[in-house]
Amino acid sequence: MYLVFALLVGCGSSDREGDDAGECTDGADNDQDGDFDCDDDDCEASPDCEGGDDDDDDDVVAPPVPDEFGDLLVYLYTWFDNPTARRDAIAALEPLMLAFDVTQDFDDRAYRDGALLDATATAAVTVPDGVDAMDQQMVGLVYNSPVDLETHVSGMVDPNQVCLESDSVKYHNRTFVSDASCFANAGCNELATTAESRRETALEKIWSDPVVDFYRLQHDGRSVVVARGHLPEVAVDDNNQNERLQDFELSIWIESSTDPSETLRMTAHWFELNIGGVGDDFALDLLLTGIEDRFLVSDDFLEGGVCANDRAYDPVRE
Repeated sequence: MYLVFALLVGCGSSDREGDDAGECTDGADNDQDGDFDCDDDDCEASPDCEGGDDDDDDDVVAPPVPDEFGDLLVYLYTWFDNPTARRDAIAALEPLMLAFDVTQDFDDRAYRDGALLDATATAAVTVPDGVDAMDQQMVGLVYNSPVDLETHVSGMVDPNQVCLESDSVKYHNRTFVSDASCFANAGCNELATTAESRRETALEKIWSDPVVDFYRLQHDGRSVVVARGHLPEVAVDDNNQNERLQDFELSIWIESSTDPSETLRMTAHWFELNIGGVGDDFALDLLLTGIEDRFLVSDDFLEGGVCANDRAYDPVRE
């Protein structure tokens, strides 16, 4: 009888949810008690769940999520480091993202003139010297990707990003400040990156150094990745004529609720460009076109297509 009891105990799980990194956001019931992730009491102290201590914003109570789409984007950018705020913002954003008609031309479905980022929203990132938030423009674009979320993650952890960017980005080398393989395998939920990027068009040839942080989380039993990016310094082109004065970016990838082989995507930029003396409308259209190009180019490459740019291109930065 004792042997049978021991065998039965051995067949069950003696692990606690959250014993291993990533268990509180992996969408699995690791200790087989009927609860998983942040709904399991064992994850109460996890930095990915309410009550954790490792994130700077954990001990700060975020305000309630707003209702309007643009305000929600600002909210998520502002409270990006707060696990509870991230989850609540995604829960509020997904139905609003789904309301966009993604069959429309990207120019028709684009979200423009949303709320701008103030000093509170950008407090956790480096803001270029001398820029004024009131000079920002804002644009966002929702897109339904035919590529599953984990394949998108494999692209995020590729050091050579040039095949995942718009055609105008000729070089984009990503450096990982945290463990990329751990993030790729869902062993950890945070990925910190820096990059060196080269854009070449008829209007500008310019270097920039974007900083992007990624987080994994779960929403309604599905995987989500959010990313917050910024330019820490003003980028000036080779001829000292054109400038990218500020560019703050928020991106979202949500595993589809109807087809796990698809991903609901959104990218928003709050930006200020000074390119060849062109007006604000032209600058907005330029950035919007770049977002749509990035969606299409990255999908094509991740589905096995040919890279739109030369992965071996290695320009010299002077």
